Amino acid sequence: MRRAFLAIVIILLSAAAFTGCDNGYRERIDELTARVDSLEARCSRYNAILNSIKTMAQAVQEKDMVTGTSLLKDASGKTIGYRIFFLHHEPISLYNGTAGSVPYVGSVKGSDGIYYWTVSYNGGEAVLLKDTNGNPVPCMGQVPYITIRNKSWYITYDGVTYQELGPASGEDADAMFKSFIVGSETVRVIMSNGTVYEWPLFAVYSTLRTQLEQINANVEAQAVLIRAMAAKWVSITDVSVVVDGSDTLSTHIELSNGDKCDIYSVRQSNVPVITLLLDEADGRYYWAMAYGDQTPQWIRDASGKRIQAVGDEASTPVIGMMKDEEDGHYYWTIQIGDADPVFIYDENGSGERVLAILDATGAIFADVDLSDPAWVTVSMISGETYRIPRIFTVEMTTDIEMAPLSSIALPYKVYGDEERMTTISAMTQDGFTVHYSKAAVIIDSPAEFTSTSGQVLLVFDICNTGTRIVLKTINIRPL
Repeated sequence: MRRAFLAIVIILLSAAAFTGCDNGYRERIDELTARVDSLEARCSRYNAILNSIKTMAQAVQEKDMVTGTSLLKDASGKTIGYRIFFLHHEPISLYNGTAGSVPYVGSVKGSDGIYYWTVSYNGGEAVLLKDTNGNPVPCMGQVPYITIRNKSWYITYDGVTYQELGPASGEDADAMFKSFIVGSETVRVIMSNGTVYEWPLFAVYSTLRTQLEQINANVEAQAVLIRAMAAKWVSITDVSVVVDGSDTLSTHIELSNGDKCDIYSVRQSNVPVITLLLDEADGRYYWAMAYGDQTPQWIRDASGKRIQAVGDEASTPVIGMMKDEEDGHYYWTIQIGDADPVFIYDENGSGERVLAILDATGAIFADVDLSDPAWVTVSMISGETYRIPRIFTVEMTTDIEMAPLSSIALPYKVYGDEERMTTISAMTQDGFTVHYSKAAVIIDSPAEFTSTSGQVLLVFDICNTGTRIVLKTINIRPL
């Protein structure tokens, strides 16, 4: 096209050149060549932007995220546009522009949620670009193409049917987008026709997702610990910690029943706190939730029932995030069992849905105490305490009162010895005697004794292997 146009111009001007004024015509040819070069550069840029609009529409409708942005600069260092990098789509470029008699190809979101192409010329009304059957052309389908024919702008969506838009000039185009905003949570592009494209920043989303996974791991850890406390023989077989300098990032616990859990020190998000509370009336644990500094409230299912943590009806709540398609923000959700996730409302505060952001405290566990060689103690911010025995711990009462010439049976439990293979021997003084059963140590007191003499040393040979010895001193006060 360009060559044909230039050829005609050159032939006409060359013919005239034979009659004189050769230098003037040569300048005219150079000027026209530059104008055609400018127009073709505009065509190339417009068509690149049209592909970018298609990508933006796809990225919105397919819920993609932005991984980064950069400035586009010319040779002089002037900013001429922006580049957006997506997680799943190809990067796009958006260019600035100034006034000129040029076509504007944009898009608009239909009532069906799909973006469609629009076209206008020289500031005129934008109309839907339609196919040969009169149907709007979706942005996620074919990409329109702009070209210049016979000194006019033309547009085609299929390469066959061309629609004339108006005379072509060498001026820069009106900017196809109005503003480019990189926020703390999202990147927003507002087109000149008012259409808004917005995507979440992947860095923010990724951080929230990581903390969300940790929060849900903490919720599950509570259920694991409660089940261990409710069981008869469950003990901790292994404990390991992940540290960063002097800070403990997480604690990994493995139990003798095969359960595992990870306890995270999550303190930099506003994820609603999910915790277990004991109902003193029935002695059962139920799930509760609080946001900020509020008092935890029972979590209830669709029928209004509280959610048990242990038992046949037990179900562990799962915290998630869900985007509101109207405002583009992510909000926290909660899911119970197989039910659909629902938004969490700050019922004791603003009454609004809770935004998923990174500016508040959301810890569940206050401390994991590993200092005791026999027990691991986990403290909750709600005040609850879970105390789980380590494997091969012997649990029994060690401070008792006895009358002279009496007997007392002290039940004991050896964690990790479900087969009850442990053997016991005793060291006594001042007339105390000891004998044993599979579940208790029986102590007989003499006719007279004092608090000083009332001591019995028990030696537990765990599983009767001779390799795991536990000592227990029973202190006996006279009645």
